Amino acid sequence: MIEAIKEHAIIHGREVKLIKKNDKRRVQAKCVKGCPFQVYGSKINTEEWTFGIKTLSLEHQCGRVDKLRYTTSNWLCDRYANMLKRNSEFDLKSFQEDVLEDYKINVKKIQVYRAKGLARDLNEGTFKKQYARLWDYAEQLKNANRGSTMKIKTHIVKVETVFQRIYVCLAACKKGFLEGCRPVIGVDGCHLKGPYPGEILTVVGVDGNNGYFPVAYAVVDIESKDS
Repeated sequence: MIEAIKEHAIIHGREVKLIKKNDKRRVQAKCVKGCPFQVYGSKINTEEWTFGIKTLSLEHQCGRVDKLRYTTSNWLCDRYANMLKRNSEFDLKSFQEDVLEDYKINVKKIQVYRAKGLARDLNEGTFKKQYARLWDYAEQLKNANRGSTMKIKTHIVKVETVFQRIYVCLAACKKGFLEGCRPVIGVDGCHLKGPYPGEILTVVGVDGNNGYFPVAYAVVDIESKDS
C-alpha cells in the first residue's frame, strides 16, 4: 500500500508524506501542502499483507512539483530495467529526458547513474555472482569442446573462496597451433576495467600466412612470473 501511495504521488506530481511509517498494521498519508488529500488504510487480517482503505480523499488544491523524494534510484531501476536491458548504452542525459517526458519529474544525474548500475546488476547479475559461476562455465565448456583445458586458481580469504586467475585453451585452438603454426608463441596482455581489476593475457602463434593465431588466454590478478 505504501508503494501504491508513492506511485500515485509521482504520477500526479504531488508531495505526500507518510504518517507513522514504522506502523506495520496501519498506513496513513497526507499532502505536505495541507490539501484535503488523505489516505488511511489498515490490515484486513494478520496473516496476509492485504490492506483495506478506510478513508480516501484524492483532492489536491496545490500545483504539481517536478522534484519528488520518492523517485529514487531503486524506483528508476524498477521502471526502466527492461528499457536499459534493450539499450545498455543509453546515456544519462537521454535517461533524464525520458523520465521527464514520462512522469514530468526532474531527476539528478547521480540518480540515473545509480539506476543504470542497479539495472545492469538485475539484468546481467552482479560481478561477484558471475565469478561464482566460473566452475559451471568451465564444465559446460569442457563438455561442449572435448579436449579443452581450463584451470581455475583460487585462494581463501576469511573462509571464503576468492577467485585469483583462470586459464583457458580450447581444443580447436590447441589442435590448430600444433598442426598448422610455426613453433613460436608470443604473450600479450591488457588491463581489465570494472570493479575487479586484473589483466587478460593472450598467447598467440603465427600461422602459415604470417597471421596471428590465438592459442590460449588467461585472466590474472597481475602479470607476474607466478601467474
